[in-house]
Amino acid sequence: MLTAGCISPGNNAGKPTPLPSVTPSLEQPLQEYRLGYKFEKGVALFHRVRVETTIDENQQPTQIMETVTIPSEINADYSHIKVVMLKAIALDKNGTRDLCGEIAYSSKVSDMNIYIDGKVDYGWTSTTNFYMPQRAIRVGDGWSFEGIRYSVLKASKIETLAGSFDVLEIEFSGKRTNNLGTRSVSGTLYFDYKNGRIVKYVQEESAFAYKRRIEQELIDIKREYSEPDMRCALMMSQLSTMQKYENARRYNAVEDFEKSIIFALSAKQDLHGADLNAETRALYIKILELLADNYHWTNQRMKLLDTRFELGNLYSAIHSEEISSDIINARNYFAAAYNLEFVSNSESANASEAKTKLAQLKSSELGIARGKAILKDSGDNTGLVSELYDGKKRIRFELLGESYYNLPLLNINASQQVALYLYKDGYYPKFIVMNASELISKNRDIILEPLSDTNKVIVAGTCYDENGFVQAAKLFF
Repeated sequence: MLTAGCISPGNNAGKPTPLPSVTPSLEQPLQEYRLGYKFEKGVALFHRVRVETTIDENQQPTQIMETVTIPSEINADYSHIKVVMLKAIALDKNGTRDLCGEIAYSSKVSDMNIYIDGKVDYGWTSTTNFYMPQRAIRVGDGWSFEGIRYSVLKASKIETLAGSFDVLEIEFSGKRTNNLGTRSVSGTLYFDYKNGRIVKYVQEESAFAYKRRIEQELIDIKREYSEPDMRCALMMSQLSTMQKYENARRYNAVEDFEKSIIFALSAKQDLHGADLNAETRALYIKILELLADNYHWTNQRMKLLDTRFELGNLYSAIHSEEISSDIINARNYFAAAYNLEFVSNSESANASEAKTKLAQLKSSELGIARGKAILKDSGDNTGLVSELYDGKKRIRFELLGESYYNLPLLNINASQQVALYLYKDGYYPKFIVMNASELISKNRDIILEPLSDTNKVIVAGTCYDENGFVQAAKLFF
């Protein structure tokens, strides 16, 4: 497809760029023009591209695409730009079909250096589809470059959806060779010589039974535009949300963070705004955590802060739901506090809101019961569970291999009696009953002994089953 005018990757990487041949006009008009690509910081250019293809006299579905071009770096002789596809549809007698999910990401998002003379550097390959001699050009002048002959027909004015522009009409024809073979090419482009951009572009290609017509037009110009709509670019209909997440995790593990971000964002897009159940919400959180890690390692701090703020809100919402249930997962509480504190101490626009939400979250906390959990015959604490019981609710912290348990005392008075207990399959449970203020006054290390065949039956029959100490109230209060 075409990007930023008449640019598409070619196979000229590593080849020397030949000098163009320029033929001056005979009439020598007084008006002279200097052509070259120019971009403005924060100014986004929106294009619509229409592609009609015929193969063996069979008309293929017409493709209509919309893109946005955003410069991120502007220098004297080149600019670094990002081109993002915003829309892609196929149109035929059966109606329209969304193509976004069928097109590879690499064809929907391009980062490149575009030079003032038309040379394009994609980092891995270079091409020059429209060369502009860096000299005065007059109507009637012509030049040749890489098999294409260009002629300046006239100066005129053209109207598009983006406005009215003073342009040079430049006709071109010849043969172009790339990795798909050699094609005859002809067409007309309308170059806005005042602003340094192609306003409209019409090209026809042919090779044996293959014909293609491409029309591109500038349809809008927006200022102070920096974040493109990525919904089309991130759509991947061939993969499930879980497959995208697994790909993102795999690329993160080998430190290919940019690819990980692409798959994670696509997975996030699948779930964002949907009515999530407990399972899909858990997956959404995993995706956000992965994105936060990727943004950290790629130094994308503002995106990291936005992701941490979203995580903080999600964990806070889950914690609020658990407050009205029988069991509170301490990890959700700590995760909410960590993410909100991360944002509150930053330059994020959400810092003030995060600080307020953090204060609200921690207002119910009396303190934290901490200590080392020790299995007498093992160093693996995975699956060991610590719980705090106040006679009504249980606050649970399941160890995932770490050495210490951490249990927040929430909505509990300092003089209130609480029970702390630790348990794991195959071990005799241990418990402590004391006033809340005393419990949090120091770290309390707890050692669990392996169960014998005799006491295992007794424990299982009294207070210990797959849900933990379900009869704890009878034992401690």
